[in-house]
Amino acid sequence: PAAQAFSSAAIHTEPYPPWFFLFLYKFVDFLLPNGIPLLPSMVISVLIVGLVVLMLIPFFENSKLMYISSRKFWTWVMSVLIYSLIALSFWGYLDPGVPVPSSEQFEVLGIPAIILAAVIYIIGKMKKPKKAEVASPQTPKIGPTTVLGTAVTSLLFAGSFGDFLIKPSMIGLMILPILAILVYHFVSKVVRYMNYRGSNAFTSSSASGIPFTKKMAFFAIPIILVVSIILMVLMYRIPSVGIESTYAGIDLGTILVLWGYAINLYHYIYYVKD
Repeated sequence: PAAQAFSSAAIHTEPYPPWFFLFLYKFVDFLLPNGIPLLPSMVISVLIVGLVVLMLIPFFENSKLMYISSRKFWTWVMSVLIYSLIALSFWGYLDPGVPVPSSEQFEVLGIPAIILAAVIYIIGKMKKPKKAEVASPQTPKIGPTTVLGTAVTSLLFAGSFGDFLIKPSMIGLMILPILAILVYHFVSKVVRYMNYRGSNAFTSSSASGIPFTKKMAFFAIPIILVVSIILMVLMYRIPSVGIESTYAGIDLGTILVLWGYAINLYHYIYYVKD
């Protein structure tokens, strides 16, 4: 057992997290290719992107086909995620607090990810679906790359914009237009796809028009996005250590709750039939 908290013996005790945070405890030991440790903002950004992708997977891949060959990419993503959580948890328990160079990261996480990709690809080739959905060439569609690109570029733009407001710099001024172009590129594809889905849904609905509740939900989603960006900017201004770090956790939890509501509103607009 560890020493009692706030006692003199606890000063010389190395802090350790609960067992369910061991993977995160090891992840912060990772070093960049140039040997610099990961910054707290980088760790938070990776966790946020991972959580967003995990929450949106039911919307990314909602096909009725249950074969691996029809969803090889997302099967690989979830397999790598499960393996990484298990490997990092054992790694953090057996070798805590030891910096990990990029070469060792590739050996433990990169090589198994490549092996999993090969296995899933081979299994997908061996077992093909009996009936595949053929999309019309005029039908706008989005793939996993577009969805991931939209999520990642939007979060990078929001984080870079918040960092630029706090600490303006020439590098930030040069990065923001590039990220804005990427966000426009990916978001425009998603908007065209959503408009197509929405027009089909509304055409098949009753002649009474769009319900008022769906109109409210449609305008609530961008409002939630703006509020989330404001909260994200405030979160970066709160110290990541000390007593005030609790407010950063509350801020992050509020952002995730708002994103959850936004996902529910999106599901209500495009999937719920009135």
